[in-house]
Amino acid sequence: MDAELDGLLLDLDGVLVTGGHPLPGVIDVLVTLLSSGVPFRILSNTTLVPRRLIVERFRALGVSLSTDMVLTPPAAAARWLRAQGAQAVALFVAPPTREEFTGLPLVDEGVESGADFVVVGDMGDGWTASALNRALRLLVGGARLVALGMGRYWKAPDGLRLDTGAYVSALSFATGQDPVIIGKPAPAFFRLALESLGVPSTRVAMVGDDVISDVGAAQQVGLKGILVQTGKFRPEDLEREVTPDWVLPDVTHVLPLVGVKPSANQ
Repeated sequence: MDAELDGLLLDLDGVLVTGGHPLPGVIDVLVTLLSSGVPFRILSNTTLVPRRLIVERFRALGVSLSTDMVLTPPAAAARWLRAQGAQAVALFVAPPTREEFTGLPLVDEGVESGADFVVVGDMGDGWTASALNRALRLLVGGARLVALGMGRYWKAPDGLRLDTGAYVSALSFATGQDPVIIGKPAPAFFRLALESLGVPSTRVAMVGDDVISDVGAAQQVGLKGILVQTGKFRPEDLEREVTPDWVLPDVTHVLPLVGVKPSANQ
């Protein structure tokens, strides 16, 4: 079977899982990719949980992933902040995600001054007017705004929810400060994943359910873009300004593109 691709970047929410549960056929797809030696990475803009928990959940389902096979904005941001020599970091992320920033100098919760970086992710119901105002005060006080992705919304168990980009945009508008974006759709995030694969960009595809942040953003850095009709996909996505290289019903249809025969269970 001739392969059109040599590697894959797979979005998590909406492509592999929804509501925390794997979509039909996903476990077989991941096991097949691993056994076939096809290089892939799981890319997610989630900032609600650390990579460790993502890996543990898949291992419980029979998929042996390593933490290095998962790339999230918190992990990438911690690496970037260390390189910047950050002295006082204020985190606006879900409590479990704070472990990704272990070793960095963190500002105590409730402190409203003295930070050099404000890191904004998704805090779920933790996003309140008080939290936004605290972030605003830190930014006006001289901190730099760091966005863990600029996603518009995502599909949660209870329906569509605002994603990180909505909160970052509010803070950016209020302060006039352009954020440092770490996560999709920032080019550096895709390049970081691509470097770890060691495969030429023209032979790698990003598989996502967001035609803009997944497909279009990946194409901007020379990757192929595969739009799957799961997760938050809507028919009107096919009429947007982005033209995917492939449109597939779901991730199980990706295997032939990397020259792998689907298992009998799919």
